[in-house]
Amino acid sequence: MSRPAATLAAAIAIGLSFPGFADAVPAGPCQGKVFVSSCVPPALKGRVEQARQHIVLLGYRFDDENGTILSPQTKGPIETAEVEQVLAWSEAGNRHLTLERMSHVLLRQNPGQPLSPEAAAELQRLAAAHGDALPRAVLDALAAAGPNTKALSGDVLKAYEDSARVFDGQPSPLQRLGVALPVLGRWNAPARLPDYFDDAERRLGTLTAAAIKSRMERNPVGRELLGRFSGRDGKPKLPALLALKLEERYGATYSGMNDAVILNHDAVVQDVLARAPPDEQAALRSKLKGPKALAEHLARNPQALEDFIARQETNLVHELTHAWQCRRSQLNVEILRGNAPGINPLEGEHEAFLTSLRYLHQRVIAGDPTAVKEALEQTTYPKLISNFRSWRNDITELYVQHFPEGAALLQTGLELQNDRIRLARRMAGEDNWSRLQFILKKIGFERGTRAMQSEMKSYTRSFADFRTKEYPKLQQEGLSALAAHFASRGRPNQEEEDSVRLSALEKKRLEVRK
Repeated sequence: MSRPAATLAAAIAIGLSFPGFADAVPAGPCQGKVFVSSCVPPALKGRVEQARQHIVLLGYRFDDENGTILSPQTKGPIETAEVEQVLAWSEAGNRHLTLERMSHVLLRQNPGQPLSPEAAAELQRLAAAHGDALPRAVLDALAAAGPNTKALSGDVLKAYEDSARVFDGQPSPLQRLGVALPVLGRWNAPARLPDYFDDAERRLGTLTAAAIKSRMERNPVGRELLGRFSGRDGKPKLPALLALKLEERYGATYSGMNDAVILNHDAVVQDVLARAPPDEQAALRSKLKGPKALAEHLARNPQALEDFIARQETNLVHELTHAWQCRRSQLNVEILRGNAPGINPLEGEHEAFLTSLRYLHQRVIAGDPTAVKEALEQTTYPKLISNFRSWRNDITELYVQHFPEGAALLQTGLELQNDRIRLARRMAGEDNWSRLQFILKKIGFERGTRAMQSEMKSYTRSFADFRTKEYPKLQQEGLSALAAHFASRGRPNQEEEDSVRLSALEKKRLEVRK
């Protein structure tokens, strides 16, 4: 497996948005080769800060107390040279992925015509998200070209081809052959990162798994999802469950590189602090800085973990759906092998949102007051029960706006794949070895194309079945439950907003019945 392919896949899963670790405490005198955040130039520290979440997903851990980064192999601090190498691959992956999407946009424009408004908007989103990763020539062309497609295309396509040549030169002949063949064993399978870093993480994972299983077993959709993880003994084999520092807006996320659902460590700590007496919170906050201390505390106070899981269970079902997708999907394997473009298929996001909202729906119709409150706070649930097609379009727009370099429908993935094949053909040399390399690469790409086509058919069939068999009942139940909620607040004294929402729900319910 080429390292860039793994880097790209990990970057897509977390949405390419990272928190920092600027508050690290110096480890002492700045000497030796070990990376210490307080001892390196500000520019390097800033790059690490930007890529922190990505570095963690590659298996490393941050020792914030000492300002060091720990190796997944030795568990000890790594040297600055290794940090720079990891950053180089991360930044190259971001740059390549962004240039690939830019070239895809420009190749579908008429060179003799101005950029379409849609294309111009997409290029601007890509530049805004990852301008720091793009070559200076591309940024200058974006600023100067305006609507001139031809002038802009030359700089972008050249930068993309240069980037592709860098990636293309990484695999050895044996690796190139291994990627072209089906997965035959560990020698040509995508490398899997360790799930747990140490015993403290594993202990917390065991506690968390027990808590989420307990809640999911009470819900029909939860039991359905747990059943998909069943091992030979009939018991669910859930992915690893970690508590690591994530971007603030994430309650949880899924990493396919190590098959792990990652809870936001700071969010768990906040829930723990909320239950502690006010005069104990400062000391407890200082104590719960790492997974070991958090695991020990939650083992002694299981109600704190139960409360957090209760608040995050809909998000966790969403992430566990991604874990199931990753386990069942040949496409994920081919993305990691470099045989398919590094996209986050939007159909997978549709399915993950749908599963989590079906789970929430079961709680709503069961009369769970916290579920009704959550359903009203989440705009996705009212939109789902109002109009299924419009709901899917909203999910698509959400990801396209916020993650333009990775989010893509599978049809766009097939277009990107065709672009990659044409580029590989153009870059192929005339000597026999170059021709053989292109043949092997094309064989691998064809396997990636078949995986995307298979996913498209599977999702199309799944959504059609849901739309005809389950959706009408879910829609009617959901509309009735929310209308009853607003009606129960009493008339005529209910707030005007509630009255308007009730009127809209009752109108929609009548339309559905017709």
